[in-house]
Amino acid sequence: VSVQSGGVQDIFNVSYFVRWLLDRPQSMGLQLFQTNYDYTQSDGQEVISKNRGATVTYGRSFGLFNNVSLSYTYSKQRNKRIYTLVEGDVLPDQIQYCTNSVASGVFTQDCRYTVSQLRPSYSYDSVDSRLEPTRGTRFTASVDFTGGPLGGTKYYYRPEIDFAWFKGVSDYP
Repeated sequence: VSVQSGGVQDIFNVSYFVRWLLDRPQSMGLQLFQTNYDYTQSDGQEVISKNRGATVTYGRSFGLFNNVSLSYTYSKQRNKRIYTLVEGDVLPDQIQYCTNSVASGVFTQDCRYTVSQLRPSYSYDSVDSRLEPTRGTRFTASVDFTGGPLGGTKYYYRPEIDFAWFKGVSDYP
């Protein structure tokens, strides 16, 4: 359980993860999350964002350092912008899944999205310590697939690669 609360942003996260499932080198996890962001300026401008959803993950280890996993995330997002219009302001164009309104010189844009995402990933991790590594290699590759046959209102793919190589500077322990 993780809770972070401040003047602008609140984050709530509950997760449960089993690293060794059914006496096999496989893992399973569930995460529930909610994020609220409310940035109000003194001149009346507001940016409000709300995001809530869940992630289910299944992974399998093979060999000494290799792991593959598949995660599915479903979330609902709401983004809202409110600001006071002054003479000469140009209104933004209409964005898909958003509603724009103007009332009494105040512009409001309210956007609602559904995200349905699948993330396959591969990792190789041979570092000697997770907290203070001095040698080894860490490599992770994943791709986020969102929308399309998965549904949702956002459509994109995002590849991500991370690499770290740890080598001691000297032989001194």
